Amino acid sequence: MTMSAPAATDRAFWAAVAERSPFVLPAAWAPPPGAGGPAGEWREAAVPFADLLAGLADLADRADRADLATVLLAAHLTVLGQLTPDQAARSDLLGPVGAGDGPPRPVPVPVRREPATWRELVAA
Repeated sequence: MTMSAPAATDRAFWAAVAERSPFVLPAAWAPPPGAGGPAGEWREAAVPFADLLAGLADLADRADRADLATVLLAAHLTVLGQLTPDQAARSDLLGPVGAGDGPPRPVPVPVRREPATWRELVAA
């Protein structure tokens, strides 16, 4: 069976993403020995941004009518790009996957390190 052109393109895209280095949290962010779970354990942090909503919504509107989630993802990936020395990284963190083993692994997203405007990042 032959793959369709879009399926082959999708496969090539995901293969290229999978070849990128996975993002690794900076060592300084690991819990001290004996202070909790393993270094790769799932963590969550709340980042208040209510005071930024008007500006974020304006950026979303100017960036080809993107939604707020896209703007927040662009900001997240920009921060990850600043925290990794790799020129070609991806957003996923390696760890357990499955019911009872922690949250499901997110879809790996390429992390861009080259300079871009916020509008370009959101539109990408």
